[in-house]
Amino acid sequence: MSPAESRLLEFVASRLESLLRRPAAWGSKLSIEEQVLQLLELRRVLLVPSLTANDTHRLMRTYTRFITAALEDATAEPLAIQLERLGRGAELTGLLAKFIDLELAEFVADVGLATDEIDRTGDVEATQRVIEQLRKEIEAHARRRPRFHEAIDFPDVKQN
Repeated sequence: MSPAESRLLEFVASRLESLLRRPAAWGSKLSIEEQVLQLLELRRVLLVPSLTANDTHRLMRTYTRFITAALEDATAEPLAIQLERLGRGAELTGLLAKFIDLELAEFVADVGLATDEIDRTGDVEATQRVIEQLRKEIEAHARRRPRFHEAIDFPDVKQN
């Protein structure tokens, strides 16, 4: 992976993290959803440059399945709109975070199975790219999750 490609992947990861941490700074909920999907498309192309434009359709099929599993009576409307209509708009970033993780896992599986789309030398490089991206995603995931510590119970101290 070239230094420029690596920087672009880092940019995508940091932007995804920022969208989830501070969604209000990035616009409406619908805008957040659209930006996340565009960044995921870009991440796919950066990880495996030999993939075709049809591959981005796989992302949308995965997203549609995710929405269908997340919502009863899901429609073709964007997730943000459906959640707002259900009075569950606050759930958007949590669901998007789950989808980002799911999408990368499914993409790894797709790349591993789609060897007919990637030549053998490209397959090794694609695997290296995906492994590096997984490492970065795990680090970003750890930063996103607040660390809660259990309360410490102190024994009652009797004062004289």
